[in-house]
Amino acid sequence: PFPDNDLNIRPVSNFSMVGIAGTAFSYLDGKPLGFKEISRYPLITLEQETSGRFYLDQLFSSHGIHLMPDIELSSADLITPIAEQNMGMGFVPKLFAEQAITSGKIIELTFKEPLPDRSICILTDPNRQKSLACEKFIMEILDH
Repeated sequence: PFPDNDLNIRPVSNFSMVGIAGTAFSYLDGKPLGFKEISRYPLITLEQETSGRFYLDQLFSSHGIHLMPDIELSSADLITPIAEQNMGMGFVPKLFAEQAITSGKIIELTFKEPLPDRSICILTDPNRQKSLACEKFIMEILDH
C-alpha cells in the first residue's frame, strides 16, 4: 500500500494470519465461515492507514464486503487481549495468538477459504543514498 512505485521492495519473510474470537463464540469453533458471515459479528481491527487494516480492507473488498469494524486499535498486539474479553473477532499474525489459542482463552476461526499470507519487506528509495549503517542493517536482515 505505498503510493511511490519507484521504491525497491525486497521480501524478507512471510507469515500466516488467523481469525480469532473469545470463548463466547465457541459455537463457531470448527465451523467454516465466509467473509460475509464474519462481517455480521463485531470486528476488532487495526485503525485506518495501517498495512494490517489495508490487508483486511482488500480481503473483505475482494468478497464484495465493505469492512465496518466495531473496534479499531493502534497496535496488532492489542487485538488478542480484546478478543479474549469476548468483545469481537479479530485477525492477527498467528504468532500473536498461538499462546492464547493453546491455553483455550480464544478460539481460532475456520474459514471456507484460506487467509492469504502476508509478507515483511524492506523498502528502499533508489534515488536516496543509504548510510553505511543502513546498508549493514539491511544486509544483516537479509542474511538471517
